Amino acid sequence: MTTQLRFAMVGAGWWAHEAHLPALAADPTIELVAVCDPDASRANAAAQAFGAPSAFTDVTAMLGAVEIDCAVVATPHTTHRPIVEALLRAGVDVLVEKPM
Repeated sequence: MTTQLRFAMVGAGWWAHEAHLPALAADPTIELVAVCDPDASRANAAAQAFGAPSAFTDVTAMLGAVEIDCAVVATPHTTHRPIVEALLRAGVDVLVEKPM
């Protein structure tokens, strides 16, 4: 039996839709548990399109509501630091493509 990693996608823009979310949704070792984006309609649309049961507009709220093992941060680089710090403090492994 394979243990699934509980994954969150932070940022639901075009790059998340083109690269990250399709790969995450297709990987049987990953359970996409949440999508977080400051735009609620974008977060909800991405969650629905890729099968995540939860959508959030705030990383802190997401961390308080769902258990997450790892996350991809695909937000504008100017927003990386507070997002990544919150995730790391919560014990979440993080992939950030651009430098912080």
